[in-house]
Amino acid sequence: MRWDHIRGVTLPLVEGILEYSSSADGKKIALLKKAGMTANGIEMIDLALFDFNTKQVTKIMEGNSRLYEISISPSGKWIVYTDKPNAGDIYLLPIQPQATPIKLGTCLQELGTPCQDITWSPDSRKIAWSDSRGIWISEVPRGTTTLLLPDTVQVIDPKGNQSEIHVSFSDLVWSPMGRFILVRVIPSNQGVRWYGILDTRQGRLIDIPDTFEFSDARSQAIWMPNGDLLVMQSGFSLNDSPPYLQLWKVVPTRNDLLMEKAAYHLDTEQFPALPEVEGKTINYFPRWVFQNTEGNYNFALSIQDTSIPIQLFRLDVKRNTLQKFAEIPATTQEILWAPDGLGALVINSQNELIFVPMTGTLMVNLQAALGEDAHDFTRLPAIPR
Repeated sequence: MRWDHIRGVTLPLVEGILEYSSSADGKKIALLKKAGMTANGIEMIDLALFDFNTKQVTKIMEGNSRLYEISISPSGKWIVYTDKPNAGDIYLLPIQPQATPIKLGTCLQELGTPCQDITWSPDSRKIAWSDSRGIWISEVPRGTTTLLLPDTVQVIDPKGNQSEIHVSFSDLVWSPMGRFILVRVIPSNQGVRWYGILDTRQGRLIDIPDTFEFSDARSQAIWMPNGDLLVMQSGFSLNDSPPYLQLWKVVPTRNDLLMEKAAYHLDTEQFPALPEVEGKTINYFPRWVFQNTEGNYNFALSIQDTSIPIQLFRLDVKRNTLQKFAEIPATTQEILWAPDGLGALVINSQNELIFVPMTGTLMVNLQAALGEDAHDFTRLPAIPR
């Protein structure tokens, strides 16, 4: 199902889908389709490809037992999948008739922690994932796999002593420019986590400053389209410690990889007042940041552990202005910005769907258009009609 936010219409595409994955241009979509049941009650599936240009579905593998974690390459020429949920063998499959899957490796779990984030490099030449042993890189099309970063890191305590600790990795995201991977580092039984940047050429991991956090989420890091890194930091007070956005340039020749380009402190009278809660600190937390084509930022500001509505803002970096354009429910679980930045699909904890435009017009409830069972939403680039 595709919903066009400009025309406000819903376009049915393919029925009976279990999972899907879109190429970078949105023109090729890998599908897992229901293919019936065997005599002993085992569900069978087809792995197929939907072409947006021709509107045709082509079967790639027919009558298989369940496949998982399917991910099509940005180029739309390869598919990677696993044979078990959150674990198992990882296979690479070229999208062509009678192709033979290539086994890349086996993803191992540890203490119930799922294998994490099978993710493609922007040029479709590498695949990264993490498991209980560390972070792996596979070369495409050769299929060779290497443990790039083991599950240990060196840390320095407040006294200057260095030690080695075991960690797991999650939230792997390639830089749009390639080479670097954004990753969240989670030490075993430490109650702390932070963000780092993995240099895939040198195999080194660099910590991102000021992203250490304990039980409360205080920071979030995302790539910008030009390869810069944006870090969002929560704040406790508009006067003394406002929330802010920090923009970093990744410089491969620097030992620490990062050079600060800009910092935007979000102090404004448009922020809702912090509630007074005895014995507890309440945070302003910027989330779901999106950079539009003009280089400005849309983002949401939530106030943790409260029923105060989440505020949607637009930060104009050239004019240095911050404008609120909507309020959405405090129960919001996810925001998907439209590629043109003119609105957002909001999904709350009750799986209700609302489109919020930036133009000041009324919000659109999409529940009737998409159906109560709609799930697994993806932002697609604009596709020529």
